[in-house]
Amino acid sequence: MRFNPKDLIAKLNPPGPEHIVVSRREITQAEIVSAIKLYLDREFVPAMVLASAATEVLHALRKQAYRTTSLADLEAKLSQFMPKDELAETMAFLKLPYNFFKHGDGNPDLQLHFQPGLVEVTVYHATVDFEAVFKERAPEMVAFQAWFMARHPASFPHLPEAVQQHIKDMDIAGASEAEAFAFCRDMLAKAK
Repeated sequence: MRFNPKDLIAKLNPPGPEHIVVSRREITQAEIVSAIKLYLDREFVPAMVLASAATEVLHALRKQAYRTTSLADLEAKLSQFMPKDELAETMAFLKLPYNFFKHGDGNPDLQLHFQPGLVEVTVYHATVDFEAVFKERAPEMVAFQAWFMARHPASFPHLPEAVQQHIKDMDIAGASEAEAFAFCRDMLAKAK
């Protein structure tokens, strides 16, 4: 007999007042918003796990929504000039921190060195992917995206001139991490 996840979900999730009901939109939104807050608190590992989990779900959902996500875009662009085996290796490398954080291999002393900047990029792309799939963003996502663009203005040269000026006016591209994080926390507080 073939395993059917929908049957299992129905058995484990009977209707009733003691249950909460959540959609994939609500789950991914909660994961991303939590990842933003954890990142700003320098809790890089849980932020990476939550943002990556949301990205993985959104990547799967985008097929049904006929939308593309940043991960799918990257893979498609790389496939134009990379052989399949190199592309698979590159995509696995990009997913390495998330897989390291969620799987064990029996060696408790194995270590992973990774850059916290990868977490920031992952959280940002999770917000972009959420918008690609659901055509909306939570206020925290809007604030984080604006903050990210202001931190990395050179990565967004094709934005309209008014948006580029707004990003420049935020004046955080050269700020210290502590100042930039404080600025984003203020933005998040105002976004609610």
